[in-house]
Amino acid sequence: MSKICTNCNAENIDEAKFCRKCGSTISKVVKDDIINKEEQLKHVEIIESEWDRKYAKLQQEVREDRKRIEDEKQDINTTYIPNDEDVVKKTYTKLDVFFYPNNYTEEEKKEILGDEYEET
Repeated sequence: MSKICTNCNAENIDEAKFCRKCGSTISKVVKDDIINKEEQLKHVEIIESEWDRKYAKLQQEVREDRKRIEDEKQDINTTYIPNDEDVVKKTYTKLDVFFYPNNYTEEEKKEILGDEYEET
C-alpha cells in the first residue's frame, strides 16, 4: 500500500515521511482509507438526498395543512353562530307571543314561532 498526501493527494511510497510532490508531512493515511471515506461520503450524500426529499414532502404537507386550517377559519368566520344574547332575545320574543298573542299579527306570530306556529 502506498501513502496518499492529504495536502495534494499525491501517491508516495510506504516509508515516506514527506510528500514527494509538495513536501508536506505524510500521515499514515493510506489509499484504501481514502476509498472507504469516499464510499462513506457517497452513502452520506444518498442519505442527505433522501432526507431532502422527505423534508420537501413534509414542507408541502405543512403548507397544505396551513391552507386547510385557513380555509376552515374562513368557513367559521362566515358561518353565523348565534350568541347568547340572540338566543335569549328570541326565546323571550317567543314567550311574549305565547303570553300576549293579541299584541302580534298572525304573520308576525308565524315569523317568530316558525314550526311552532299554530293558527288561532
